Amino acid sequence: TDAINGSQLYWFKKSLDEKIKNLKPGVDLVDHDGKVAPPKDGKVMIDGGAVDSTPYNIKTAVEGNSITVRLAKNIKGLESIEVTDENGEGTRITKDGIETKVTKKDKDGSVVKDEDGNPVFESKAMGTNFAGDDGKAVNIPLNKTLNLKGGATDVSNEDNIGV
Repeated sequence: TDAINGSQLYWFKKSLDEKIKNLKPGVDLVDHDGKVAPPKDGKVMIDGGAVDSTPYNIKTAVEGNSITVRLAKNIKGLESIEVTDENGEGTRITKDGIETKVTKKDKDGSVVKDEDGNPVFESKAMGTNFAGDDGKAVNIPLNKTLNLKGGATDVSNEDNIGV
């Protein structure tokens, strides 16, 4: 019988390594910036981060050798949408209406601060303002009812309203 020398063993191992590599090719995940994230232990995790979510708005699709994540054109099944900056200013939309939170400013345009030096916010509910003969404005939020009560009960040709 022939004995195996070191050179034969080297070439056999190299050939076997190449066959194993071709048998189980590696997979790399690449983002839009070209950053590579190789799978760990043969697993790929796609994490959206949200614990409470709805199944309606984000879809994944396999396109060629890519997994594409898409946002629906018509968002549904949400409880709220909030667009705020790092200071908490912004707008929140819920089924009950739209609320905007802005920093309160004085007559000179400077930010009003509380006793601790933090900015004071004003909440501005989105609605419609109404004013009567007295000129005092009343804000009625969207989707709420404004009840009108007139003083006149008889048909009149005078400047009076009966509701």
